[in-house]
Amino acid sequence: TDLQLQRKRIEFEMKIRLEVDASWVEAPEFFMLMHNGRSFKFNVDPTKLEPGHHTAKILGFDATKPGLGPQFYVPITVVKPIDQSTLISLGELEFETNEVKRYFLDVPSGVSWMDVTVKDCRDTEVEKETSSRLMVLHTIQLLPHKAYRDAQVQKYLNLLPSQETVTSVPVHPGVTCELDLARY
Repeated sequence: TDLQLQRKRIEFEMKIRLEVDASWVEAPEFFMLMHNGRSFKFNVDPTKLEPGHHTAKILGFDATKPGLGPQFYVPITVVKPIDQSTLISLGELEFETNEVKRYFLDVPSGVSWMDVTVKDCRDTEVEKETSSRLMVLHTIQLLPHKAYRDAQVQKYLNLLPSQETVTSVPVHPGVTCELDLARY
């Protein structure tokens, strides 16, 4: 009973076949899983990724019974900030209702504030809708030993066509800043 259970544990081994769903992640093709667990190494190369949020998965299948589906997966997330600059233009953005766009900024050293300019580019001559649009500007930085609320700003902007607004946001140099814009 206890001896049989111990023997089963000691004899357990499962050949695992790994699959990766992104070209920027490298993992071994196979590894052997033993009764006490096993680790494997994988490499993530974000150098060719565009700035933004990227996800990938490593799936682990029983090589002798692939029809059972993945036995486990390893989620991978890479956030690549926009390169450091004192002036960043995101260009003219199109928003659907309830859409959120996320950007990650590499805050340069010596910087303590950033001004975010948001303009409603609707042309009243062309578009019939002239009511205000609710936009939300949200920024956040993850600072060591600080609560999120201590390094975030959230502003609600009601913009009329062609209206522009500037919001000054405190930032911490050397720490990635997430800037989110949403239309509601």
